[in-house]
Amino acid sequence: MNGFMALPNLIALVLLNYSKFSKNCKKEIILSNLNIDEINKDLFYILLKRRLANEKEKVAAERAAERKSLVSTGDRSAKIRTYNFPQGRVTDHRINFTSYRLSEIINGDVDELIEKLKIAEQQDILSSNI
Repeated sequence: MNGFMALPNLIALVLLNYSKFSKNCKKEIILSNLNIDEINKDLFYILLKRRLANEKEKVAAERAAERKSLVSTGDRSAKIRTYNFPQGRVTDHRINFTSYRLSEIINGDVDELIEKLKIAEQQDILSSNI
């Protein structure tokens, strides 16, 4: 008798969840010819679909956050180096180094630029150790 008393609550729960999950579905549950196994099966599938949808949304949100963290904004501050051909100037924005020897750097004479980068890296290492 206890199983029968819990049945109306279970039916109401199934109908409520079913109508919330899929509004356009034409399925009708006839209360007079109801089988408890069918209700449990429907309830299980409804809850499973909802749980899978929530998990899918969670994964999509994590992917979106990861993609957003990987994509640069494209601001001037994000630029590493600027080549100004009309003025013959190269600027490395990470170390605030400017050279007016653009043609030599383009032709492969990058020793001065590499030395400045090494010095800046050593200064960063020393300042982080202090």
